[in-house]
Amino acid sequence: DVYKRQLHMLRAGAAQNAGDAAALGAESERALRIFTEVGDPWGTGIASQLRSEWLILAGRLEEALAVSDNAARIVDGLSSVSDLLQMRAQSVGILLRLGRLDDARTRTDEMGAVAAADGSVRALSQARMAAAQVEISAGDGAAALRESQAIRLEPGFPDQITAWTVAQRAQALILLNRLDEALAALREAMPLAIRSHDHPI
Repeated sequence: DVYKRQLHMLRAGAAQNAGDAAALGAESERALRIFTEVGDPWGTGIASQLRSEWLILAGRLEEALAVSDNAARIVDGLSSVSDLLQMRAQSVGILLRLGRLDDARTRTDEMGAVAAADGSVRALSQARMAAAQVEISAGDGAAALRESQAIRLEPGFPDQITAWTVAQRAQALILLNRLDEALAALREAMPLAIRSHDHPI
């Protein structure tokens, strides 16, 4: 029933936050199977994202990309722009792990267009974060720092998002050999990351 489906998805999300890869794998598989069987598109999309997280941890990157892309297709128009961009950012991260920098850059350009059409600070920040990650992977500290500094961190943003953004700024500063500034940024990010209880961050 609906409660059972939601329970497996909640358990998968909790396992991800706790860093419990085994539970994430088991619960995301169950949630995705059940939501797919009943034809619930929103649940299938969210469960797919969690499943993709486990596939990344398992090193099954091509499969993770396919699942993540499918999740974004499913929720497009059904959920918030923020949810959609989060799924697209997941695919960008997988492409970078696969060494497909040009494809990742193309995806971030598409994210930027979606975010600009939406116009919200949250969407624009998500697109900038993905773009910064691409530039970090490309080794371009100056471009990464520009993207990071363009992100508007407003009150009310989740701690884990703020921590990740500041950590990206640190990565850009390391590439520029501005190590004291990078260390200061990491000291700013660490308490936020710990307070968020979000294990991946």
